[in-house]
Amino acid sequence: MIEGTRDEEIRTEAYLQRGVLYEQAGNKEAAIADYSEIIKLDATNSVAFFNRGNVYDQLGEYDLAIADYTEAIKLEPADSDAFNNRGQAYDNKGEYDLAIADYTQSIRLNKDNPRAFFNRGLALSIQGEHQRAVADFTQAIKLEPTDAEAYVNRGAAYEELGNDAAARADYRKALQIEPNHEEAKEGLARLGTN
Repeated sequence: MIEGTRDEEIRTEAYLQRGVLYEQAGNKEAAIADYSEIIKLDATNSVAFFNRGNVYDQLGEYDLAIADYTEAIKLEPADSDAFNNRGQAYDNKGEYDLAIADYTQSIRLNKDNPRAFFNRGLALSIQGEHQRAVADFTQAIKLEPTDAEAYVNRGAAYEELGNDAAARADYRKALQIEPNHEEAKEGLARLGTN
């Protein structure tokens, strides 16, 4: 019995490694097949659900992604990344309230996750909550100061709030990080600045 369990562990690890390689190579169907095999072997493997959810999300199969992230969260309720990624799947479906709730839970579990702050800032911006979005982008920037996207999006939120000086500063900072960033250039052009 112990040897059988060890064999299953080895097979599970092999499927996991091969699934990741398939995913990196762009063979998403093969990756899904390998992650599904892991789940057949061990329905408590949260990593397999999480990884398969990522692939479904990349394929635009958001309901399947949400189902897998939900299962991963049931198995690992403290997994900040699973909440963040499920939030992104909700976001992609236009279900912003659910997305914001998941990003918020991701942040509760890991206050050092710049992606969760960034993603929540985007969802808040879409909902017109630009002041709250600015706060989230600011936190994302504190955690990841070289993220040009965070500066651009905070600049856009400032622009929506009528704070053109702060918007210009953020667009310029984004261009310092990424000199060819089109959205930053467009933002400055909108504000009549190069």
